[in-house]
Amino acid sequence: RVYGKYQITKNLQMAATYRLSPSVSAGLAGIADRFNADAAYNTYWQLGGVAGLSFDYASPVDALPGAWNFALSSQLSRRVYDEADPMISTDSQDTIKWGVNLIQTIPIETDLAAQLQAGYQRAWSNYDTSESDNFFLSVGLKKVF
Repeated sequence: RVYGKYQITKNLQMAATYRLSPSVSAGLAGIADRFNADAAYNTYWQLGGVAGLSFDYASPVDALPGAWNFALSSQLSRRVYDEADPMISTDSQDTIKWGVNLIQTIPIETDLAAQLQAGYQRAWSNYDTSESDNFFLSVGLKKVF
């Protein structure tokens, strides 16, 4: 199997955030991608969108007085390839992905926060090799410079 010698990506994103109240925000984003590769079976168009809500609330821990934030988002995308991968099928690949993410941000200092993230992503495709059903969990630190 020969993989592409070059790859060119063109990406367009549009996003908007709306402050619904002093502590609640809603956001929407649209995404369009064009990925070009040497092999047409690795070249695709992708369209997608993300919607989310974010809630700021008072810290339940006296030692951490900064406002905490809880965010919920969901994304949906579809990727359609230009041609079939001859090693897999006579049909070009078509994949739909959907996911949901939860993020809890806990300020530790003015420029440092802990982040807990959990999510789920599901992919449906006419190529078995691109199907997935995944849960994830991560814990990390967020630093503002």
